[in-house]
Amino acid sequence: MESQEKARSTNPYTGELVGEQNYFSKDDINKRIQQSWDAFCKWKRTSPTDRKNKFNKLADTLEKHTDKLAKMITLETGKVITQARREVQKSVEFIRYYSQNADEFLKPCDLNIQDAKKCYLRFEPLGPIFNMSSYNYPLFQNIRRAIPALLMGNTVLSRSSSLTPQIGMMIEELYQEAGFDNGEFLNLISSQDQTEMIICNSKIRGVAYVGSLSGGQMVGSLAGKCSKKLITENGSNDTFVVMKDADLDSAVERAMTSRLKDAGQASISANTFLIEDSIYDSFRDKLLERLRTVKMGDPMDENVMLGPLSSRADLEKGLDQVKKAQEHGAKLLCGGGRPKDPSMRKVLFFEPTVLEITHDNPILNEETFAPIFSLMRFKDEEEIVRITNCKQFGMATAIFTSNESKAEELASRLEVGAVFINTRTHFHNGVPMGGVKCSGIGREGGIWGTREFANVMTVFVSGDSKSQGSQSYGAKSNPLQEITIKAERGEMGVTAL
Repeated sequence: MESQEKARSTNPYTGELVGEQNYFSKDDINKRIQQSWDAFCKWKRTSPTDRKNKFNKLADTLEKHTDKLAKMITLETGKVITQARREVQKSVEFIRYYSQNADEFLKPCDLNIQDAKKCYLRFEPLGPIFNMSSYNYPLFQNIRRAIPALLMGNTVLSRSSSLTPQIGMMIEELYQEAGFDNGEFLNLISSQDQTEMIICNSKIRGVAYVGSLSGGQMVGSLAGKCSKKLITENGSNDTFVVMKDADLDSAVERAMTSRLKDAGQASISANTFLIEDSIYDSFRDKLLERLRTVKMGDPMDENVMLGPLSSRADLEKGLDQVKKAQEHGAKLLCGGGRPKDPSMRKVLFFEPTVLEITHDNPILNEETFAPIFSLMRFKDEEEIVRITNCKQFGMATAIFTSNESKAEELASRLEVGAVFINTRTHFHNGVPMGGVKCSGIGREGGIWGTREFANVMTVFVSGDSKSQGSQSYGAKSNPLQEITIKAERGEMGVTAL
């Protein structure tokens, strides 16, 4: 009963309890939603300058508490401390990016429309946004959803993962320390069975979700039922393509970074490695050699590269995926699951694992949340397109080649949200990121992230057709417009629609 009433975080390295928080009651949640609505009514009227000042203070506050935040991230998720510190730094950079670009992102957009004296788009806030974050980036997932929404003038209620309740509470405290003390950002400690109640509350005007495909589909159905704007990130199985003319050493290093970062628990990281047939053996051997140097251990150790997985569920899922892949013909080249060292088997470690697979292996269509490398040979571009596009996911693809124009042409044929050429897939503040197909809905990053939770309002000021004719902004008239004008004047014996 206790686990159902509380969000509990356990240190993946020691198994010790880090902390626990009672789930909010229905009344507590409704009070927080009302508080967020009241804050929205004030926050939406603040100037861009005031919002920028608050953002700069928040960035300074996070930076000041870097060590405290990074330590808690490591304690709750098992992420190695160097990567946890980088997550804090990345969050700070993200906030400052939006502060620096606030005026540009919020200004109206002029349109050149015929028959309009002037026409432009205003971007207005929607109201309180319900954000559902994942445990793999407990700070950055909060920041990257909340900041664009807040910049637009919305307020945010953010549900942290039940695996990271301490980070969730800490984030709210830091927002308050930075001056967001009227309810502009509030943390929710809620259970999964309270999700429908929250989404369907009339004061919640948008929903953001990151997590599993099944979770995203459930949240999407609720948002659709209640007519709420929605963005989701539901997972991926990203393709990492290495062509025969690529810098092989660089490709191997980036493959390592992409797959081992956060112990493989990142949606925007390589899952399937497509290597051109003539260099396949060389890539495979270099990768295996480098993986032998990976140090696993205490995630608080500055020299450790690979920490434990965040949950036993992820460990068991990874073990099952490796087993099932082998049952469908995959060849295990290294790893395979838990370390052989008895002392490390008590912890949630998962060895770097390399599988050789063929195009019919089920692991190609699954997200792997563990350090599993699935290697395949390919002979031509048609094979790359076929393998990439047949997946249910479509987040991103990385292509390594010395022929950039060829890679750009290939990119146009792929059903993914982003293509990175000669670098690993990663989130960049200034570009839109998000997937297609089952990977999700909507975009984050840059001006696109700001406008996801905006009312794009058209303001159309009509030109006086009697005195100005049909021309506006130098636009030329056309026969259809002339018919419409004559109809408006009653010259055609009909009434214009």
